Amino acid sequence: DADRDQITAITDAVEELMGEGKGDILVFLSGEREIRDTADALEKKKYRFTEVLPLYARLSHAEQHRVFQQHTGRRIVLATN
Repeated sequence: DADRDQITAITDAVEELMGEGKGDILVFLSGEREIRDTADALEKKKYRFTEVLPLYARLSHAEQHRVFQQHTGRRIVLATN
């Protein structure tokens, strides 16, 4: 299944990036469903001190602006382009 292959590729890439040091991670995806599915897969990994944030147009203004708020730890932002 192509969607599953994409999610596996993204989780593998995130895993590699998590081992390379600090910094947030930005992943571009084609739509809301892909963002939700990928977020679910990443949340299951339970990365310590890491927040997974979706970012797409239909989110509320407040939810969209969460990515710009101060934070500790690391963020993985899943966005439409």
